Amino acid sequence: EVSKKLVEFTRKVNPRILLLRDVRHNGMILGFSAFHWVRSNILFQEFKDNLISEYIRENAVGRTIVIDGIFTISGTENKSGLENLEQVILTETLSFCIEKDYNYTIFRNILIDYPLTSLNENLELMGFYRLPFSDKNNPVFVVGIR
Repeated sequence: EVSKKLVEFTRKVNPRILLLRDVRHNGMILGFSAFHWVRSNILFQEFKDNLISEYIRENAVGRTIVIDGIFTISGTENKSGLENLEQVILTETLSFCIEKDYNYTIFRNILIDYPLTSLNENLELMGFYRLPFSDKNNPVFVVGIR
């Protein structure tokens, strides 16, 4: 299922992957984010949910980006000394999007079985709002980044 989801991701509009590497340990990948641009006219196709699509249409201003996931190595594999890799990757992803003039960010994990507890907490700490009508097991978060 993971490879199927990643192939679907490559077919999105302007898909991007941001890598976090440890230069002190041969460029070991510590984690990455996957994200893509979404047009307002394909929101229903993207989320397959009327309430989510309508909420985003009514609240998004300007260019909108969807973060499809943030994935990191486990704490035991991390020899970099960096803590909270999810927050580092989220911050770098948002910085990139702001630099590219995106105004609204949506987070929805494309890998349903990937554990998200700490990431959900980081999203809320960074100002993301959990849409109450999204799937409880795979919630959608939104934030304006103007």
